[in-house]
Amino acid sequence: MNAQDIENMIEINSTNNDFIIDIDIESCVVSEEKLMSSGKKHICSGVPLQICEKLCAGLFICGFITPFVGFDLYFAFTDESCIHQTFDKIHVNMFIYLIVSGLAGIVYAESMSFVDFVYDFEKKYTEEYTNIVLKFCTICQVLFNIFSVSWTMIGCIIFWGYMDNLHCSRTLYNYLFAKFVVACSITSIVLLSKNTIKGK
Repeated sequence: MNAQDIENMIEINSTNNDFIIDIDIESCVVSEEKLMSSGKKHICSGVPLQICEKLCAGLFICGFITPFVGFDLYFAFTDESCIHQTFDKIHVNMFIYLIVSGLAGIVYAESMSFVDFVYDFEKKYTEEYTNIVLKFCTICQVLFNIFSVSWTMIGCIIFWGYMDNLHCSRTLYNYLFAKFVVACSITSIVLLSKNTIKGK
C-alpha cells in the first residue's frame, strides 16, 4: 500500500469540517503467506501459534527452574565441606534440604509443562470438566506455593542459624547465599503485589 492509496481512503466531509478516516482494515492486514514470501520470518514461522506459545511458556518455566534444580542436586551429591552437618534441635540438614528442593523443582517443572502442553484451556470441554481441572490446578499451585515458602524459610534458618557456614566451600556458600536472597526477594515481591491488588 503506497501513500496515494492511503490518501484515496481518506474522505473529507466539507460540510462540518471533520476528517472521516475510512480505511479498509482488511487491506492493511499482511497475511502469513505474504510475510513468508517476503523472506521475513518470525519466531513462530511454520509452527501453529498455540503450540509456539505453549513451547515458549514451557521453555521459560524450565529455563528459570532448571539452573536451581541442577545446582541443588550437584552440590547435594558432590560437596563434602559442610552440607552434612547435623544439629540437635532440627533433624533436617543442608543435604536433605538440597535433595528435596531439587526433586520438588523437577516435579513442579514437569507438572507445569504437562498441564501446559496436554490440557487445552481454549478447547470447548464441558463446563464441569473444565471447572474440575481448574480447581485441581489451583489447589496444586497453592499447595506448592505454601511448601516452597516454608521450605525456603527452613533453608534460610539452617544456613544462617544452625550451620557453621564458614566451613563451606566458597562456591557453595556463594550459591546458597544467592539462592536464598533470590527466593526471599521473589516471595516478598509476590506477596506485596497480591496485597496491592487486593488493596485496589
